[in-house]
Amino acid sequence: MHFYTVKSGPPGKKLAVLLLLSLAILAPGLENTLWAQDNGDQNVNLNHWAYASAFGTGIYYLWGDEIKTYVIRIQPRVTKRIPLKKYEDKRELLVEFIVPVTFGVRTFDFKDIIEGEFPTRLRQISVTPGVEIEIPVNRRWLLRPFGNFGWGTETGSEKISAWIYWAGIKSRWAFQKGNFDFALLNGIASYGYMPSDGDPHGMSVLTTGLEVEHRLGNLSWHGDQLYLKTHLINYFYLNHDQLMVSSARNLIDLGAEWEIGASIGKKIKFKIWFYKFDRLGVAYRFSKNTRGIRLYLDTSFH
Repeated sequence: MHFYTVKSGPPGKKLAVLLLLSLAILAPGLENTLWAQDNGDQNVNLNHWAYASAFGTGIYYLWGDEIKTYVIRIQPRVTKRIPLKKYEDKRELLVEFIVPVTFGVRTFDFKDIIEGEFPTRLRQISVTPGVEIEIPVNRRWLLRPFGNFGWGTETGSEKISAWIYWAGIKSRWAFQKGNFDFALLNGIASYGYMPSDGDPHGMSVLTTGLEVEHRLGNLSWHGDQLYLKTHLINYFYLNHDQLMVSSARNLIDLGAEWEIGASIGKKIKFKIWFYKFDRLGVAYRFSKNTRGIRLYLDTSFH
């Protein structure tokens, strides 16, 4: 449900500038997935601002806004690895404490970005701490339950606030066939918010996907083998009556979205400054009512 996303590491001025530059450069040529067209060919807002904390950095049409809102999410994390001594194959329980801090801004200009200044005209801000636990069921199968809960607010004259939450579990089952590495991805998650000016709303999403990796010949990066990583993912919305709302508050049945993507990556993570990621990719996301292009730096399992 977003146009551009990145799994952010510890906050930093250079990283924020890099994200903003990427958004500013890519925005004019690409469409985002958070808008649709109804039968009257009118643009339709698909999302309440509270969901931006879960969906991450991107360019959004948000419920209540007449123009695009630029969302920047920085999420520092603390990782703890716990060896599971009862297994001889050196399995580890991975526990990550994450504190996503999300800013929504109406506009920004290149001069401020180049000078490293944060954009003005702040529209929303939220803090939603959470925890993710990666459980190695066996050598091939990983489970990753997660949960976040926090608070956000608009900064306009009305200053409407909301409690925000999301939780779920993801599954990754890996196997090999010839020179290809495959991974089956599954997950279910619930997202919701409780606004100060009305009733709580929420939605649930069922995810099913396949990732495929293959060596890129002898291509390498600083001595590490490069891989072509592709994926196909289906997002099925189990309940979303309050999600798809137009400016006239007409419901839109999203039903399901598909995403197909390709990336170049390696087994050992890339590192830029203090930030680590394992791939650089682009994906096309679409449904009968939405479409867009997404950039990503990590597997959908994380």
